Amino acid sequence: MVIKNKSALILIGIIFLGFFLRFYHIRELTTFRGDQAIELTGAANILKGKFTLIGIKTSNSELHNGAVMYYLLAPFLFLFHFDPVAGGVLQSILSLATIPIVYLLGKKFANEKIALLSAFIVATSSLLIHFSRQTLLAFYPLFFSGLAFFLVTLITRKFDKYFWLILGILLGFMLQVHYSTLAVFLFTLAIGLFFIPQKFKLKYYLFTIVGFLIGFLPMIIFELRHEFFNTKMLISLVKGLQRGSNISAFNILSYWQNTISLLFLGQKIFLGNFFLPLISLYLIWKKKLSLLEKLSLLQIFSTFLFSLVFVHQNTEHYLITAYIPLIILTTSAVYNISNALKNKLAKASIFIVFLFGLFILNFYSSGFFDNHGWTMDDGWNLPGLEKTAKIIANDLTTSSYNVVMVVDAENQGLPLRYFLDIWGKTPLPVEKYDKALYLYVVTQPKIKLSEISMFEINSFGAYNIDKTWPIQNGFTLFRLSHRTV
Repeated sequence: MVIKNKSALILIGIIFLGFFLRFYHIRELTTFRGDQAIELTGAANILKGKFTLIGIKTSNSELHNGAVMYYLLAPFLFLFHFDPVAGGVLQSILSLATIPIVYLLGKKFANEKIALLSAFIVATSSLLIHFSRQTLLAFYPLFFSGLAFFLVTLITRKFDKYFWLILGILLGFMLQVHYSTLAVFLFTLAIGLFFIPQKFKLKYYLFTIVGFLIGFLPMIIFELRHEFFNTKMLISLVKGLQRGSNISAFNILSYWQNTISLLFLGQKIFLGNFFLPLISLYLIWKKKLSLLEKLSLLQIFSTFLFSLVFVHQNTEHYLITAYIPLIILTTSAVYNISNALKNKLAKASIFIVFLFGLFILNFYSSGFFDNHGWTMDDGWNLPGLEKTAKIIANDLTTSSYNVVMVVDAENQGLPLRYFLDIWGKTPLPVEKYDKALYLYVVTQPKIKLSEISMFEINSFGAYNIDKTWPIQNGFTLFRLSHRTV
């Protein structure tokens, strides 16, 4: 009883630590760029009664994700009065909810130490902290793939048709959130081959497929209504990948090492070079793997196959379905290696060095001392964007205006458009820069507007600078009007 209570208190402490690391100055540190603006606009449209079955398109094709997360995001957007921080709150809640899932995985299928150590890594990983401070469809699968992994571990112990059905529904739902979860789909198929007894295989696949069709129903309806648009785009994407000339130049092992470094080692990429070899040596040394380790390896291999076919750029979130299995496998290795030592001091030393080493590496990479959102320009963040939008909204005397950002490579100013749209001060569309009477341009520090050559400003034509407003940290807002000849 004492041990259980102690473990419960440690778990609660880990969750509170994860809460602090995610919510500390979340508004100043959240990422708010074009993708976030598009997703929040989708959720805002749902609150306005404009329902949809389709979401934002993927980054490398015309293939679209589903809209299911927009419906989950909408209540948070309503509660936070359309403040973009609502996306970070939802993402953080789901990230924190992943901690007890990982703990239960370790506790049920390994032991308390592996469970707590895994939970600690999820709570303190700088990569997962950065993911948590924003809404982005690509980051949501952490929770859902973790839930699916937990459900699969239960299925391998208890052959229950209702579990199979729920797993299928979850798969259908996840695939609409982001297509990286296709790796979980592959994992589920493999589970039927290797872990389900022969007499249950047919029922397993049948119930899982029925569940999948239920979970994927919104996208099926969309496809039927739009002549299988997404299916055609998927076929086009696969053909494009087959023809791609840059595929051979992409180093898949280096990509995995870099992503693992970001997940565990606070973006210290060079340390990742030792990670995969050490884990490989552990697997060779142990010889007989536990069920949880086998399942973790199978999910990692499924994600590897997905990355081998679909991933040809260094984007860490494409491996998100392997994060939890990687964490479990790593903590299992640390525990078993330390447990093999006879000296108690040596055992304790390994755990202490591992815990504090990871925490220090990740803490200093989590952006607590930054003056900007993750992947945003130095000195630029959500409060600066909102301040800029308010200045524009208060200055307006006409609806014939447009916006440009010479910041974050967001030329068309989608983050600004989000605020202006929800305030009922919508600028002209992005294809009508030449029709605007005024053009509001926000620039980075030390930028000379006269030296900027970009389509949006050039389309506006020759201009005069009417007004100038300082925003923050050297960022400046200009109002341009047409120069009379």
